[in-house]
Amino acid sequence: MNKREQELSRDVPWNSFSASLRSRHGERVWKICIDGGFGCPHRTSLTSGGCVFCDPQGGGDGSFLQGIGIEEQCRIKSSKLLARGISKTILYFQSYSCTNVSMVRLSDTVARALATAERSGIQVVGLAFGVRPDQLPDAFASMLKDWAASGLEVWAEVGVQVLDDSMLKWLNRGHDSQSAIRAIETLSKLDGVMSCAHLIGGIPEEAPLRMAMDAERICMAGALGIKFHPLHILRNTELHKRFSAGLFSPPSMEYYMESLVEALRRTPPHVEVQRLTADASPEQLISPSWLLRKGDFIRDLEARMRSSGARQGDLWRGNSSKSSQ
Repeated sequence: MNKREQELSRDVPWNSFSASLRSRHGERVWKICIDGGFGCPHRTSLTSGGCVFCDPQGGGDGSFLQGIGIEEQCRIKSSKLLARGISKTILYFQSYSCTNVSMVRLSDTVARALATAERSGIQVVGLAFGVRPDQLPDAFASMLKDWAASGLEVWAEVGVQVLDDSMLKWLNRGHDSQSAIRAIETLSKLDGVMSCAHLIGGIPEEAPLRMAMDAERICMAGALGIKFHPLHILRNTELHKRFSAGLFSPPSMEYYMESLVEALRRTPPHVEVQRLTADASPEQLISPSWLLRKGDFIRDLEARMRSSGARQGDLWRGNSSKSSQ
């Protein structure tokens, strides 16, 4: 068993998405991130405007801006997974917002990606879509149900970020907290479709338990997956400008870890934790530098939770007596 397999098989104090995928599909499953160049209704162009943390690549790897088409992205990334012994994947349409284009274009993009991945020799077991909470048309919901009915594992990843309207305004998100709650509730009613909420910790002036309370609320709305991210500054973003002007500081590792432990403890045990911290390249990351030590962070997080006896869901309000009524 290699190091990665050992990490997946270890009983960590949270419900690991990687381990859950392995249980469902019988082997390791990794995502292939696809950049469809869909744009965002909150941006003035593909490379400007939008949320303060969003870089010109729209949260992806910039393949579309580099002129790399859907088929080529799938071929390149499928080959890399196969070389690592990974034969199953979830195609993740990550960049920008998947519902910012016609559903005809989205359907065509997905079909091309599916066909190319299969021709490349990798089995697609699921689809994931990055979406804004205020842009979920009925036609998209119908497509999600159809993909799920075909036997694919289907995830809608919703940029919730925070459930405080003043902080959403600071992030320049362009939607309110109720939009996020409604989006998760709507998705939870779609047969076979699972929602994953993205939450940011370390926003200036937040209360110590803010991310934990948001995790609890969004899970009560029906989220079945969750991704936690610390607020961090990428090059050429509005946050970069504010940080350079001394207007705020990103969270320390200690602060974020404490916030994350509390959030995990209030996340119900059945919810799959898809991310504990953020990924950023050294070339793109401005601050905080501790973000580059992801392995150390996760090991320290596990050690802290084990030493205190904390586990995901041990403070979830559903553990009260009324949950058994």
